[in-house]
Amino acid sequence: MWFVVGTLSVLGGFCLTSRVFQLLHLTGEWLPYAAHFIGALLAGAMMLSHAALRPSREPLAAGLAAVGILAILFLLLPNPMYGWVPTRSASPLPLALALAAVSVVGAVCGAVLARRFTTTSPHTLKIVVFSTLLATGMMMTFIHIVLGAGLEYSGNKPLTLATLALVILGGFVTQRMISVYRPWASGAGLALLATLTFANAGISEILLGVVGALIIGAIGARLARRWVVRPDTTPLPTARMQ
Repeated sequence: MWFVVGTLSVLGGFCLTSRVFQLLHLTGEWLPYAAHFIGALLAGAMMLSHAALRPSREPLAAGLAAVGILAILFLLLPNPMYGWVPTRSASPLPLALALAAVSVVGAVCGAVLARRFTTTSPHTLKIVVFSTLLATGMMMTFIHIVLGAGLEYSGNKPLTLATLALVILGGFVTQRMISVYRPWASGAGLALLATLTFANAGISEILLGVVGALIIGAIGARLARRWVVRPDTTPLPTARMQ
């Protein structure tokens, strides 16, 4: 489960970092490598911040799998809105392999740093960051598939319902993976993405997107609380010595 969640988190880290670079109007050939590294670094750190994993296993595999998913998506369903750097290069395979290596190194480095300097104890900020990476990865993958397939959102009620269901699922999965009940933190996954998406819009659009994402995501977290039964990990009382 952490492999799947970690892979989606790495994808979310790519998208968020790339969007921040875009808003900052940064340019340069180094940007794709930086985006892949930073995104994977954040995802690897969040994985080890919530579970006792080995950096050389789940984070490493997640960093590699995320680049593989990007390659498959952009090869099978080219996105008309944006493109992946290797698909625009004259030598796509070497560049894709280089980005895969950068992502793997970033995920492992983030995991090692988190294991060294943090604990797996729950913290609201860590939950929000984890939720943001995971929900963004889920949403951006879905959007890429929709746009790559040539579908239109406008007036498409099934796609609108699917998008809402995905926001709920983001809160649900986040709450499922953490050890404490934090519905609002678990459901905050798309709040930051909404802020970055509507950064150039008016304040009303930003507030609407953020509040809507928080409420809908929190519904998913509450469903996880109700439907997912965790095993009782309360230690048994120690027997007295006679």
